[in-house]
Amino acid sequence: DIADKINKEDELLEYLEDRLKHEKVQFTKINICTVLYNLGRKEYFGKLLSMINSKKYTNRGAVVNCLKYIANESNRDMIINLKIHTDDSFMPRKYKYFFSIECLFLNK
Repeated sequence: DIADKINKEDELLEYLEDRLKHEKVQFTKINICTVLYNLGRKEYFGKLLSMINSKKYTNRGAVVNCLKYIANESNRDMIINLKIHTDDSFMPRKYKYFFSIECLFLNK
């Protein structure tokens, strides 16, 4: 909102896209993709969803948390149909995330 009000949104988008290209930390990439999506760059939604299969459960949780803020009718089916690929040792966590994803739409 601030970048838009001071007519710097294009510069912000350029900065974030450049930052994403060079970023190594997946947690940071998750947040950058979320911001880019919120700024109208819908192509980053798929990248964000793909990170739900991270090896780190904290990253998977971060993706689900970000989805709480960007879930809407236009991306509902993509979110509901997510397939989380984990091995058997993560099975309880897997169900937890599916439950969380489906609950995103209960209050909307």
